[in-house]
Amino acid sequence: MLGGISEDFIQHTAEQGDDKEFLDILIDQIARHRGDASRSVTKAIGAGRQAAISIDRYLGGSGDIDETLMEPEELSPWLGRDEDFAYLRCLAEPYRPPPPQFAGLGKAESPLDEETAVAEAKRCLRCNLRFEISPLILPPEKWQEFTAENISAVPEKDGVFQLLDEQKMIIYIKGAANLRQELEGELETQEKARYFDYEETFMYTSRESELIQKFLQEHGRLPEGNEELEDLF
Repeated sequence: MLGGISEDFIQHTAEQGDDKEFLDILIDQIARHRGDASRSVTKAIGAGRQAAISIDRYLGGSGDIDETLMEPEELSPWLGRDEDFAYLRCLAEPYRPPPPQFAGLGKAESPLDEETAVAEAKRCLRCNLRFEISPLILPPEKWQEFTAENISAVPEKDGVFQLLDEQKMIIYIKGAANLRQELEGELETQEKARYFDYEETFMYTSRESELIQKFLQEHGRLPEGNEELEDLF
């Protein structure tokens, strides 16, 4: 026996190698549970939890072992500043060969003494604080949905508008003396347009040419709805 576990069981564990499935062994009404023999501490704790669930169910329980052992700690987003943090080195010892009875399971990690463990803990990046970061507030979407409701808010002034398809690719650029009226007309005839944008300007003809020229330089072609102007560009 080794630590209350039979040598046959240890040998069986070693033969399993890196098997991720849990193995329940019921001998003489005694429940014994094996997890992964060559995993980290967190994996071992998880294996122990799964063992407790299995044993509870075997004994007629529900398998629900959840309980609150301590209230969640209130996190402080202020970490301060440690000038030498980036230069802290890992103090853990290199892996060593495992004991003979665990041959074939890879290498084993040596335990840390208290001083080394505290030093290693100071290298923690506190990744849990990311849950305390406020959600990112994005700038308002430039493009509006091409609907009668949105068009009704467009002023009846000089300007230029752009229509976009479902992929938000510009398909038409047009200057107009009355933006709202022109957009209402396009709403009745445009089948592909799903979004639009506009800007007010008295020089709408000049601005229309500028936007079309910009699109041509970026894409090597004219917007789909402006192809009849190809000879002008």
